[in-house]
Amino acid sequence: MIVLKKLGAAILSSFLFSIIWAVLYAQPEQPDYPEAWTFDEIFIIVLVVSGIIFLIGGIPSALLIDGLMKNIKFSKRIYKVMVHSLFYLLAGFLLGSLLSLLLAQEIDSFILYPSVVAALCFYLVSIGIDQVIEWSKEDQKQ
Repeated sequence: MIVLKKLGAAILSSFLFSIIWAVLYAQPEQPDYPEAWTFDEIFIIVLVVSGIIFLIGGIPSALLIDGLMKNIKFSKRIYKVMVHSLFYLLAGFLLGSLLSLLLAQEIDSFILYPSVVAALCFYLVSIGIDQVIEWSKEDQKQ
């Protein structure tokens, strides 16, 4: 069940990240600048690439982080949320650094910043999925 939740989070995160990236970097079609990338082009490319990266790196990282979080006890919920989000951001930073080293043989901010944003998307979607599941369980009890 946990892997299925993370798979759903990876797919939804990929869509969310692709929309964010396409909104930020899309340019309107211009006849004098045909090389400009449109929303659709950016969305599809980012969706495919981020989907693969979320499946290969995001799901194992999320499972590892969740395993670590089960072993740590917190006195307040806010501390747990802060540490959990920092773990996801750190995982995004490490996976982005690894990908950057593999592709460019150096750590490049062109890959590093999007990977941290993608990790944050994955974390927020994971929280959202957990909340929806909790709400549905409460509805079934009533």
